[in-house]
Amino acid sequence: MKQIVLKIIFSLFIIFLFLFLLFHFVFDKNNLIDSSALFIQFNNDDVLEVTNKLPLSDELGKNGECEGLSDFIDCINFSIKNISSEMVSYEIYITKEYSKSEIKGDYINFYLHDDMNNSLKGFDSNIIPSYNSLLSLNDKPYSKLLYSGTLSSEEKKNFILKTWVSDSYTISDNLEKFRVNVNVRTK
Repeated sequence: MKQIVLKIIFSLFIIFLFLFLLFHFVFDKNNLIDSSALFIQFNNDDVLEVTNKLPLSDELGKNGECEGLSDFIDCINFSIKNISSEMVSYEIYITKEYSKSEIKGDYINFYLHDDMNNSLKGFDSNIIPSYNSLLSLNDKPYSKLLYSGTLSSEEKKNFILKTWVSDSYTISDNLEKFRVNVNVRTK
């Protein structure tokens, strides 16, 4: 009798374990796609820093070359590749690093485009977003969303992110800076 009860308990345990694994891995696809589904490569660094940069018009910031305007613009080139067999949704966001003497976020402008110089959604109008106008992320303190998109399996996209100080900013004699880290995650 004791052996029959043990066999029933063992059988029920196996059935519950099978159902749990089936639900967890088959029905909940979000758990299968994680950050390891993306290969992110920064050409130089993942930090944008504006330290004592001269103010610049939005037109020059948007259309200017990073190398020729290094006293005005800071740029990051990076790529994202989906290395999974599933379509993946992703977000590009920035996380601010605080400093004692920093430029207010209203005066820090961002422009994100692909390597063919096509502006991305949110950056395709004549109004260039400032740090303060970007959408905050609820689950990431001090973080702002730049862009979200999808990648098919094995698809790769190249990005260029520029930042500069708005031409409405008054230059100060103090050492002032604004620094953000660029991040990518699956959604």
